[in-house]
Amino acid sequence: MMFEKPPQTAKWPFLALDAILLVIAGYILHHAKPPFGWMEIGSVSVLGSIAAWVGVTPFLRDHQAAVKLYEQASLSDTLAQIGELQSVAQKIGLATSQWQGVQETSAKTVASANSLVERMQAETKTFGAFLTEADQREKQTLRLELEKLRRSEQDTLQVIVHLLDHVFALFQAGIRSGQEPLIAQLGQFRAACLDATRRIGLVAHDAHPGDAFDPNLHQTVDGTSPEPGTLVTQCIACGYSFQGHGLRRIVVAIEGQAIPSSAASEPTTGSTPDRR
Repeated sequence: MMFEKPPQTAKWPFLALDAILLVIAGYILHHAKPPFGWMEIGSVSVLGSIAAWVGVTPFLRDHQAAVKLYEQASLSDTLAQIGELQSVAQKIGLATSQWQGVQETSAKTVASANSLVERMQAETKTFGAFLTEADQREKQTLRLELEKLRRSEQDTLQVIVHLLDHVFALFQAGIRSGQEPLIAQLGQFRAACLDATRRIGLVAHDAHPGDAFDPNLHQTVDGTSPEPGTLVTQCIACGYSFQGHGLRRIVVAIEGQAIPSSAASEPTTGSTPDRR
């Protein structure tokens, strides 16, 4: 808040009067003889008091003038602020009317947005149901294709195992013939067949005479379970595993068991490969 500087009271008359009073008081004290009487003390006290009052009077007047000027400036500033408040009140009223219009527009916008959101939610739900149905159909199709592939794989394995059984029977027949060239040729042929099937994960397993019967690896021709420690006397048909999974155990003859003539001369075709 800015206000003008108040007019200053001339101080030299008061200071001059103050000096005169102090000189008179000093003169009285100088010419009076101790002990001082009540008249001398009273006169000096009165003169000192008057001198003090005269000395501070111009400063009190300046202070009062400054206070009055400050009050006038504060009053003017208050009136100006009141005027500004009236202007602000008018602006607030105008803004309130405009805000009501904005509220109405906002309400319409919110209603439109809610309607749009509801439509989007409905479209999303419909699209999600479509995707779910399409995914189920795709899964069903893939499941059917997988079953077809598995059946085809099983059929292929059955055919390959059946051919390998015939190759093994042919090799065994060559061994029984005792003709070394024939045995060598049949051995090479069987080795080539086993190498080809090994590349697709189909592995043949042989048993040798003198091996201990293991029910996890061997099975007898008639399906009986021999006593522990029974020795294998002959490998009738190979066992097979596919990609680490067992398909069929090795068919063997054991001690004290007669070998059927059909099993000794023909491949075992009654055992169907089955993953365990």
